[in-house]
Amino acid sequence: MNHMEEKLKLHKDRLRLESLINKNISFKDILFPELFAQLRGPDGRICKAGEICWDGFQSLLNKTIQDTVTFAKKIPGFTHLDQEDQISLIKGGCFEVACVIHSKFIDSDTNTMFVAGKTILVCREDMKVGFPLGEHFVELLFNLCIRFNAYKLIDTEKALFSALVLISPDRQGLKNREKVSKLQELLIQALQTQITSSHPEEVGLFPRLLMSISSLRELGVEHRRMLENLKRQMSFPHDLYAETFDLLS
Repeated sequence: MNHMEEKLKLHKDRLRLESLINKNISFKDILFPELFAQLRGPDGRICKAGEICWDGFQSLLNKTIQDTVTFAKKIPGFTHLDQEDQISLIKGGCFEVACVIHSKFIDSDTNTMFVAGKTILVCREDMKVGFPLGEHFVELLFNLCIRFNAYKLIDTEKALFSALVLISPDRQGLKNREKVSKLQELLIQALQTQITSSHPEEVGLFPRLLMSISSLRELGVEHRRMLENLKRQMSFPHDLYAETFDLLS
């Protein structure tokens, strides 16, 4: 996070300077000098910004899937669900949880994303160039994260919201939806109590949070749709991300 904050501050300072001297901002100006060494692949080929983002995206998802398993086991009542349902909930919701947790990597002021593992910032339009999940996915991702960040939730609220996103009775493959639904109701009550206590003046925050779940689902559907297309076009490494989303042939 310190790397991200430093890069973001530097980027904002540069944008202010550019506006003062009325100079057009280029791809090279927005990114940082060290990025250009990283834009070269192992074979020396110059990579597009979206390709660099894709590499960071996959690495981040691999780590987040592991974290989601650990997090889910700490949700009261989760381990009492059928084991197969536990797996279905994690597989169905881990991507959406990742979007909630890592929304902080997107900055609304500069319209940039911090690429974890690369310690660089990439703007929205440049990310679209070469990103395998497509331009529409990038738009949905940025728009969702910017809206979510505007809620300014504390860590406790993010954890409760992530749990609510994960425990959803309409996930595919569930055997005991009623049991999952009862657990979801408890999480809704817990989140509402926390939001009401922490944001007493923001009456509409809780319903807006619930509505944002549909935006997460839309992004999740687009993610899976694009992955289905990519399975026929490229090979994936044998890792947790590929196993979770059935990308191995």
